[in-house]
Amino acid sequence: MSGPLAGFVRTAAFVRKEVADVFRQPRLVAALILGPFAILALFGVGYQRDNGPMHAMLVIQEDNVALREELEARVAELEDDIVLQGTTSDRSEA
Repeated sequence: MSGPLAGFVRTAAFVRKEVADVFRQPRLVAALILGPFAILALFGVGYQRDNGPMHAMLVIQEDNVALREELEARVAELEDDIVLQGTTSDRSEA
C-alpha cells in the first residue's frame, strides 16, 4: 500500500496502539485525569485573597487637571481595594 492512504493507516494504527497502552495501565489513566485536579487544588489552598487594600499615590503632571479628577473618581469607585494616599507631580516624592 502506498500513497496518502498508507500514511493515514500508519498514523491511525500508531494512535490506536498508544490509546490501547494507556488503557492497559489504570494508574496512568488516573494520573492523567487526577493529576491536573490535584495541582489545581494545591494552588487553591495556597491562594490568599485577604491581603487588604493596596496603598497608592498617583503621579500626574500639575497641568493635567482633567486626568487627575478622572483617576481620583476611578480610585474612589475601588475604595475597598485601593487606598489613595494622594496625588503629586514629583516622582521622587511618590
